[in-house]
Amino acid sequence: EIDATPEIAAWSRRTGDQLGFFLTEPNHGDYVLRLRERRKRSADEVAGDLRKRVETSQPAMTIEFGQLVKDVIGDLTTTPQPIEVRIYGEDRKLTEARAQEAAALLSRIKGVVDVKSGVVVSGPDLVVVPTASATRFGLPSDVLTRAIAPSVNGLDAGTIVRGARAWPMRVTALRTAGQTVVGSLSELPVAVAAGRTMRLGDLATLHVNPGETELSRDNLRTVVSVTARLSGRDLGSAMDEVQRRLRRDLPLPPGMSLGYGGLWAEQQSSFRGLAGVLLGAALAVTLILLFAFRSWRLTGAVLLTVAGSLAGVFAALQVGGATFNISSFVGAIMLVGIVAEN
Repeated sequence: EIDATPEIAAWSRRTGDQLGFFLTEPNHGDYVLRLRERRKRSADEVAGDLRKRVETSQPAMTIEFGQLVKDVIGDLTTTPQPIEVRIYGEDRKLTEARAQEAAALLSRIKGVVDVKSGVVVSGPDLVVVPTASATRFGLPSDVLTRAIAPSVNGLDAGTIVRGARAWPMRVTALRTAGQTVVGSLSELPVAVAAGRTMRLGDLATLHVNPGETELSRDNLRTVVSVTARLSGRDLGSAMDEVQRRLRRDLPLPPGMSLGYGGLWAEQQSSFRGLAGVLLGAALAVTLILLFAFRSWRLTGAVLLTVAGSLAGVFAALQVGGATFNISSFVGAIMLVGIVAEN
Protein backbone atom coordinates (compact mmCIF):
# COMPACT_ATOMS: atom_id res chain seq x y z
CA GLU A 1 0.00 0.00 0.00
CA ILE A 2 2.88 2.37 0.76
CA ASP A 3 4.63 1.74 -2.53
CA ALA A 4 1.33 2.31 -4.36
CA THR A 5 1.03 5.84 -2.95
CA PRO A 6 2.62 8.27 -5.44
CA GLU A 7 3.15 11.05 -2.87
CA ILE A 8 5.55 8.91 -0.79
CA ALA A 9 9.17 9.34 -1.87
CA ALA A 10 10.81 6.95 0.64
CA TRP A 11 10.01 4.97 3.77
CA SER A 12 11.66 2.90 6.49
CA ARG A 13 10.34 0.35 8.98
CA ARG A 14 11.23 -0.82 12.48
CA THR A 15 9.77 -3.92 14.14
CA GLY A 16 9.86 -4.37 17.91
CA ASP A 17 10.95 -0.76 18.39
CA GLN A 18 9.37 2.67 18.11
CA LEU A 19 9.67 6.29 19.15
CA GLY A 20 8.86 6.96 22.77
CA PHE A 21 10.00 6.20 26.30
CA PHE A 22 7.94 3.08 26.89
CA LEU A 23 8.02 -0.68 26.44
CA THR A 24 7.48 -1.85 22.86
CA GLU A 25 5.96 -5.27 22.26
CA PRO A 26 7.65 -7.47 19.60
CA ASN A 27 4.57 -7.28 17.37
CA HIS A 28 4.63 -3.46 17.34
CA GLY A 29 6.66 -1.17 15.14
CA ASP A 30 6.56 1.98 13.10
CA TYR A 31 7.03 3.33 9.60
CA VAL A 32 8.62 6.66 8.77
CA LEU A 33 7.27 8.08 5.50
CA ARG A 34 8.90 10.91 3.57
CA LEU A 35 6.55 12.75 1.22
CA ARG A 36 7.55 14.36 -2.05
CA GLU A 37 7.91 18.12 -2.05
CA ARG A 38 5.70 18.50 -5.12
CA ARG A 39 2.42 16.71 -4.63
CA LYS A 40 -1.26 17.31 -5.23
CA ARG A 41 -2.56 16.11 -1.86
CA SER A 42 -1.73 17.33 1.63
CA ALA A 43 -0.18 15.13 4.31
CA ASP A 44 -3.55 14.67 6.03
CA GLU A 45 -5.20 13.62 2.77
CA VAL A 46 -2.43 11.11 2.05
CA ALA A 47 -2.72 9.72 5.58
CA GLY A 48 -6.52 9.43 5.29
CA ASP A 49 -6.33 7.58 1.98
CA LEU A 50 -3.57 5.27 3.23
CA ARG A 51 -5.49 4.59 6.43
CA LYS A 52 -8.57 3.45 4.52
CA ARG A 53 -6.59 1.17 2.20
CA VAL A 54 -4.60 -0.43 5.02
CA GLU A 55 -7.69 -1.00 7.16
CA THR A 56 -9.37 -2.68 4.17
CA SER A 57 -6.45 -4.91 3.17
CA GLN A 58 -5.17 -5.62 6.71
CA PRO A 59 -8.22 -5.66 9.03
CA ALA A 60 -6.30 -7.38 11.86
CA MET A 61 -3.71 -4.61 12.03
CA THR A 62 -4.06 -1.61 14.32
CA ILE A 63 -2.51 1.54 12.88
CA GLU A 64 -2.22 5.24 13.65
CA PHE A 65 -0.75 8.18 11.78
CA GLY A 66 1.06 11.17 13.22
CA GLN A 67 3.67 13.80 12.52
CA LEU A 68 7.19 12.80 13.56
CA VAL A 69 8.11 16.01 15.41
CA LYS A 70 4.72 16.21 17.14
CA ASP A 71 5.07 12.63 18.37
CA VAL A 72 8.52 13.31 19.81
CA ILE A 73 7.31 16.46 21.58
CA GLY A 74 4.22 14.61 22.80
CA ASP A 75 6.35 11.84 24.30
CA LEU A 76 8.56 14.37 26.06
CA THR A 77 5.52 16.16 27.52
CA THR A 78 3.64 12.88 28.28
CA THR A 79 0.78 13.90 25.94
CA PRO A 80 1.26 11.69 22.88
CA GLN A 81 -2.34 11.92 21.63
CA PRO A 82 -4.80 14.80 21.11
CA ILE A 83 -7.65 12.84 22.72
CA GLU A 84 -7.10 10.75 25.84
CA VAL A 85 -9.99 9.38 27.90
CA ARG A 86 -8.88 7.90 31.22
CA ILE A 87 -11.12 5.30 32.83
CA TYR A 88 -10.43 4.74 36.53
CA GLY A 89 -11.59 1.68 38.43
CA GLU A 90 -10.41 -1.00 40.83
CA ASP A 91 -12.05 -3.92 39.00
CA ARG A 92 -9.47 -4.58 36.29
CA LYS A 93 -11.65 -6.67 33.98
CA LEU A 94 -14.60 -4.28 34.23
CA THR A 95 -12.37 -1.26 33.63
CA GLU A 96 -10.93 -2.86 30.49
CA ALA A 97 -14.42 -3.75 29.28
CA ARG A 98 -15.56 -0.14 29.70
CA ALA A 99 -12.45 1.01 27.85
CA GLN A 100 -13.38 -1.21 24.91
CA GLU A 101 -16.89 0.28 24.91
CA ALA A 102 -15.49 3.82 25.07
CA ALA A 103 -13.20 3.09 22.11
CA ALA A 104 -16.18 1.83 20.10
CA LEU A 105 -18.10 5.04 20.88
CA LEU A 106 -15.17 7.25 19.88
CA SER A 107 -14.70 5.44 16.58
CA ARG A 108 -18.24 6.46 15.55
CA ILE A 109 -17.57 10.19 16.03
CA LYS A 110 -16.85 12.13 12.86
CA GLY A 111 -13.22 13.23 12.54
CA VAL A 112 -11.94 10.94 15.32
CA VAL A 113 -9.48 8.40 13.89
CA ASP A 114 -6.80 5.95 15.04
CA VAL A 115 -8.77 5.00 18.14
CA LYS A 116 -7.00 2.71 20.64
CA SER A 117 -8.71 1.11 23.63
CA GLY A 118 -5.54 1.14 25.74
CA VAL A 119 -5.92 -2.56 26.56
CA VAL A 120 -2.51 -4.02 25.69
CA VAL A 121 -1.97 -7.77 25.99
CA SER A 122 1.61 -8.57 26.92
CA GLY A 123 1.63 -11.76 24.87
CA PRO A 124 0.97 -15.49 25.46
CA ASP A 125 2.84 -17.47 28.11
CA LEU A 126 4.15 -20.99 27.50
CA VAL A 127 3.80 -23.17 30.60
CA VAL A 128 5.91 -26.34 30.88
CA VAL A 129 5.04 -28.72 33.75
CA PRO A 130 7.36 -31.76 34.22
CA THR A 131 5.60 -35.12 34.47
CA ALA A 132 6.51 -38.21 36.49
CA SER A 133 8.69 -39.41 33.60
CA ALA A 134 10.87 -36.32 33.84
CA THR A 135 11.20 -36.79 37.60
CA ARG A 136 12.21 -40.44 37.09
CA PHE A 137 15.03 -39.43 34.75
CA GLY A 138 16.12 -36.60 37.07
CA LEU A 139 15.16 -33.78 34.69
CA PRO A 140 14.06 -30.66 36.61
CA SER A 141 12.14 -27.80 35.02
CA ASP A 142 15.26 -25.73 34.26
CA VAL A 143 16.69 -28.55 32.13
CA LEU A 144 13.47 -28.76 30.12
CA THR A 145 13.49 -24.98 29.77
CA ARG A 146 16.98 -25.05 28.27
CA ALA A 147 15.87 -27.82 25.90
CA ILE A 148 13.13 -25.69 24.32
CA ALA A 149 15.12 -22.41 24.30
CA PRO A 150 16.42 -22.85 20.71
CA SER A 151 12.85 -23.17 19.43
CA VAL A 152 11.35 -20.37 21.52
CA ASN A 153 14.02 -17.71 22.03
CA GLY A 154 16.73 -18.89 19.67
CA LEU A 155 20.46 -18.91 20.34
CA ASP A 156 22.94 -16.07 19.97
CA ALA A 157 24.99 -16.54 16.80
CA GLY A 158 27.21 -13.46 16.75
CA THR A 159 26.65 -10.26 14.79
CA ILE A 160 26.39 -9.12 11.20
CA VAL A 161 28.63 -6.14 10.49
CA ARG A 162 27.94 -3.75 7.63
CA GLY A 163 30.21 -0.73 7.66
CA ALA A 164 29.95 1.09 10.97
CA ARG A 165 26.80 -0.72 12.09
CA ALA A 166 26.33 -4.18 13.58
CA TRP A 167 23.16 -6.25 14.03
CA PRO A 168 22.85 -9.12 16.53
CA MET A 169 21.90 -12.48 14.98
CA ARG A 170 19.90 -15.32 16.51
CA VAL A 171 19.28 -18.82 15.19
CA THR A 172 16.02 -20.61 15.95
CA ALA A 173 14.99 -24.18 15.35
CA LEU A 174 12.77 -24.78 12.33
CA ARG A 175 9.12 -25.30 13.22
CA THR A 176 7.14 -27.96 11.39
CA ALA A 177 4.66 -26.38 8.99
CA GLY A 178 0.99 -26.78 9.89
CA GLN A 179 1.61 -27.57 13.56
CA THR A 180 0.66 -25.47 16.54
CA VAL A 181 3.28 -24.13 18.92
CA VAL A 182 2.50 -26.78 21.53
CA GLY A 183 2.42 -29.55 18.92
CA SER A 184 5.76 -28.50 17.45
CA LEU A 185 7.47 -28.20 20.83
CA SER A 186 6.10 -31.56 21.96
CA GLU A 187 8.15 -33.25 19.25
CA LEU A 188 11.47 -31.79 20.42
CA PRO A 189 14.01 -34.46 21.43
CA VAL A 190 15.38 -34.16 24.97
CA ALA A 191 18.47 -36.07 26.12
CA VAL A 192 17.57 -38.29 29.10
CA ALA A 193 20.67 -40.48 29.13
CA ALA A 194 23.85 -41.08 27.16
CA GLY A 195 22.78 -41.71 23.57
CA ARG A 196 19.05 -41.72 24.43
CA THR A 197 16.41 -39.07 23.83
CA MET A 198 12.68 -38.74 24.45
CA ARG A 199 9.97 -36.47 23.17
CA LEU A 200 9.37 -33.35 25.25
CA GLY A 201 5.66 -34.18 25.15
CA ASP A 202 6.41 -37.44 27.04
CA LEU A 203 8.37 -35.60 29.73
CA ALA A 204 6.22 -32.55 30.33
CA THR A 205 2.76 -31.10 29.86
CA LEU A 206 2.71 -28.00 27.66
CA HIS A 207 -0.04 -25.43 27.34
CA VAL A 208 -0.27 -21.77 26.31
CA ASN A 209 -1.91 -19.09 28.44
CA PRO A 210 -3.39 -16.14 26.51
CA GLY A 211 -1.27 -13.66 28.46
CA GLU A 212 -2.02 -10.77 30.78
CA THR A 213 -2.89 -7.20 29.95
CA GLU A 214 -0.54 -4.40 30.90
CA LEU A 215 -1.46 -2.70 34.16
CA SER A 216 -1.21 1.09 34.48
CA ARG A 217 -1.81 3.26 37.52
CA ASP A 218 -2.41 6.97 37.96
CA ASN A 219 -2.40 8.43 41.46
CA LEU A 220 -2.50 4.87 42.90
CA ARG A 221 -5.65 3.99 40.90
CA THR A 222 -5.89 1.48 38.08
CA VAL A 223 -6.41 3.34 34.82
CA VAL A 224 -6.94 2.43 31.17
CA SER A 225 -6.34 5.27 28.70
CA VAL A 226 -8.36 5.31 25.49
CA THR A 227 -6.57 7.45 22.90
CA ALA A 228 -7.43 8.83 19.47
CA ARG A 229 -6.28 11.32 16.86
CA LEU A 230 -8.13 13.85 14.73
CA SER A 231 -8.51 14.23 10.99
CA GLY A 232 -10.22 17.27 9.47
CA ARG A 233 -11.69 18.51 12.73
CA ASP A 234 -10.66 20.91 15.49
CA LEU A 235 -9.88 19.62 18.96
CA GLY A 236 -12.42 21.73 20.86
CA SER A 237 -15.57 20.64 19.02
CA ALA A 238 -14.38 17.02 18.90
CA MET A 239 -13.83 16.90 22.67
CA ASP A 240 -17.23 18.49 23.30
CA GLU A 241 -18.87 15.68 21.34
CA VAL A 242 -16.66 13.04 22.97
CA GLN A 243 -17.63 14.17 26.46
CA ARG A 244 -21.31 14.44 25.54
CA ARG A 245 -21.35 10.98 23.93
CA LEU A 246 -19.55 9.30 26.85
CA ARG A 247 -21.82 10.89 29.47
CA ARG A 248 -24.85 9.66 27.57
CA ASP A 249 -23.84 6.22 26.32
CA LEU A 250 -21.17 4.94 28.73
CA PRO A 251 -22.71 4.01 32.10
CA LEU A 252 -20.18 3.66 34.90
CA PRO A 253 -20.81 1.67 38.08
CA PRO A 254 -19.99 3.09 41.53
CA GLY A 255 -16.26 3.34 42.09
CA MET A 256 -15.42 4.10 38.46
CA SER A 257 -14.84 7.54 36.98
CA LEU A 258 -13.73 9.30 33.81
CA GLY A 259 -10.87 11.72 33.32
CA TYR A 260 -9.52 13.52 30.27
CA GLY A 261 -5.88 14.07 29.41
CA GLY A 262 -3.74 14.34 26.31
CA LEU A 263 -3.30 17.48 24.27
CA TRP A 264 -6.80 18.70 25.16
CA ALA A 265 -5.99 18.78 28.89
CA GLU A 266 -2.74 20.64 28.17
CA GLN A 267 -4.66 23.11 26.01
CA GLN A 268 -7.22 23.75 28.73
CA SER A 269 -4.47 24.38 31.27
CA SER A 270 -2.73 26.77 28.88
CA PHE A 271 -5.99 28.61 28.15
CA ARG A 272 -6.64 29.12 31.87
CA GLY A 273 -3.15 30.52 32.32
CA LEU A 274 -3.46 32.79 29.28
CA ALA A 275 -6.87 34.00 30.45
CA GLY A 276 -5.19 35.17 33.66
CA VAL A 277 -2.49 36.91 31.62
CA LEU A 278 -5.16 38.60 29.46
CA LEU A 279 -7.01 39.83 32.53
CA GLY A 280 -3.74 41.05 34.05
CA ALA A 281 -2.82 42.88 30.85
CA ALA A 282 -6.21 44.58 30.75
CA LEU A 283 -5.88 45.69 34.40
CA ALA A 284 -2.34 46.96 33.80
CA VAL A 285 -3.47 48.97 30.76
CA THR A 286 -6.37 50.37 32.79
CA LEU A 287 -4.03 51.57 35.53
CA ILE A 288 -1.66 53.16 33.01
CA LEU A 289 -4.54 54.97 31.28
CA LEU A 290 -5.92 56.25 34.59
CA PHE A 291 -2.49 57.53 35.56
CA ALA A 292 -2.02 59.21 32.15
CA PHE A 293 -5.50 60.74 31.65
CA ARG A 294 -6.79 60.95 35.24
CA SER A 295 -10.23 60.39 33.77
CA TRP A 296 -12.52 57.38 33.94
CA ARG A 297 -14.36 58.64 30.84
CA LEU A 298 -11.26 58.68 28.62
CA THR A 299 -10.03 55.39 30.08
CA GLY A 300 -13.40 53.79 29.38
CA ALA A 301 -13.32 55.06 25.79
CA VAL A 302 -9.92 53.44 25.17
CA LEU A 303 -11.00 50.16 26.81
CA LEU A 304 -14.14 50.18 24.69
CA THR A 305 -11.92 50.42 21.60
CA VAL A 306 -9.84 47.50 22.88
CA ALA A 307 -13.00 45.42 23.39
CA GLY A 308 -14.10 46.24 19.85
CA SER A 309 -10.70 45.12 18.52
CA LEU A 310 -11.01 41.82 20.39
CA ALA A 311 -14.44 41.32 18.86
CA GLY A 312 -12.85 41.90 15.46
CA VAL A 313 -10.30 39.17 16.25
CA PHE A 314 -13.03 36.59 16.82
CA ALA A 315 -14.90 37.75 13.72
CA ALA A 316 -11.75 37.41 11.59
CA LEU A 317 -11.12 33.91 12.93
CA GLN A 318 -14.70 32.96 12.11
CA VAL A 319 -14.51 34.37 8.57
CA GLY A 320 -11.13 32.74 7.91
CA GLY A 321 -12.25 29.36 9.23
CA ALA A 322 -9.44 29.31 11.81
CA THR A 323 -9.74 27.96 15.35
CA PHE A 324 -9.08 29.92 18.53
CA ASN A 325 -5.80 28.35 19.64
CA ILE A 326 -2.71 29.22 21.68
CA SER A 327 -1.32 31.47 18.94
CA SER A 328 -4.62 33.33 18.65
CA PHE A 329 -4.74 33.80 22.41
CA VAL A 330 -1.22 35.26 22.51
CA GLY A 331 -2.15 37.57 19.65
CA ALA A 332 -5.21 38.79 21.57
CA ILE A 333 -3.04 39.59 24.59
CA MET A 334 -0.64 41.60 22.41
CA LEU A 335 -3.60 43.38 20.82
CA VAL A 336 -4.67 44.81 24.17
CA GLY A 337 -1.38 46.69 24.51
CA ILE A 338 -1.04 47.69 20.87
CA VAL A 339 -4.56 49.13 20.51
CA ALA A 340 -4.33 50.95 23.84
CA GLU A 341 -1.01 52.49 22.83
CA ASN A 342 -2.37 53.64 19.46
